[in-house]
Amino acid sequence: MKKTVLFGMLLSTLLIFNNCTKVNSILNTGTVQCKVDGTSWKSISPTTYYGSIAAPVGTTITALATDTKEMIIHLPSLVAIGTYTFTAGNTDLFATWADTPKSKTYTSIDGLVQITEIDADGKISGNFHFTGKDDAGTVTVSITEGTFSKVVKKI
Repeated sequence: MKKTVLFGMLLSTLLIFNNCTKVNSILNTGTVQCKVDGTSWKSISPTTYYGSIAAPVGTTITALATDTKEMIIHLPSLVAIGTYTFTAGNTDLFATWADTPKSKTYTSIDGLVQITEIDADGKISGNFHFTGKDDAGTVTVSITEGTFSKVVKKI
């Protein structure tokens, strides 16, 4: 009888931890991190994803953080391994850095994004950097050492 009870407790414990692993893998939607004018920034996992959008047509990687700042990388097509170059005024391929508390958005004028991996589950990884200008065109922000890892596709 004791062996049956111990076996039941062990089985229950294993099932609980197995379910925690599944929940964590569902919530782990990837990370985006970079340096913004030399200061480290990292997204919070459940708000990092990519997906197709209608206008402008393409794929967008979106990452938010607890500091209410946001990174968006927009590609002109479905995700594929490769290097994509940002240029000023390109409305199909761009990145933005939004500093919501200051009501400032900086759009890429140069730089690149490189998708280096698409795993079997469709999660994407890569790196990026760019210089962004505010809407008035007077202030720039430097985004360096950018990486995204295992970003999931939004369903």
